[in-house]
Amino acid sequence: METITFRVGDHDTQSIPNIRYLGVVLDARLKYKEHIASVSRKASAFQGAFSRIVSNIGGPRQTRRRLLATVVSSVLLYGAPVWEKSLEITSYRKTMLSVQRLSAIRVALAYRTVSHDAVNVVALCPPIDILAGERQRQHRRKKEEQRKVLCDKQRPESLRL
Repeated sequence: METITFRVGDHDTQSIPNIRYLGVVLDARLKYKEHIASVSRKASAFQGAFSRIVSNIGGPRQTRRRLLATVVSSVLLYGAPVWEKSLEITSYRKTMLSVQRLSAIRVALAYRTVSHDAVNVVALCPPIDILAGERQRQHRRKKEEQRKVLCDKQRPESLRL
């Protein structure tokens, strides 16, 4: 990708490889690599704050820990209906799963040596790629319902059931 410099009045402006729109980072090829990296960094920061607040010994019960871990999942899943297909790329999925794994370890009070699948089962946290797929399906269902309601409103009264 080459950058383009253009002049507007007295100011020089350069093109950039990606842009943030409504919280989702879009690049020129719509690969969402930068979005997944930035969201993972942000969720990792939340997870770090979460681990400083909640100690592994003592501390709140698992239900309260799971509540705090949902913040990490919510940050990771922002805009999931848009970029869910990009999780088919293994490196993108691993980036997000690694952040989710650390929060699941805190919820389950487990050691770092526990596998991702095992800690998700104990912490009752489905993997992030499954959650993203579910959000995308919910979004699609909601759009279809809205479309049906709109079609019913536009249909003449004599043709409605």
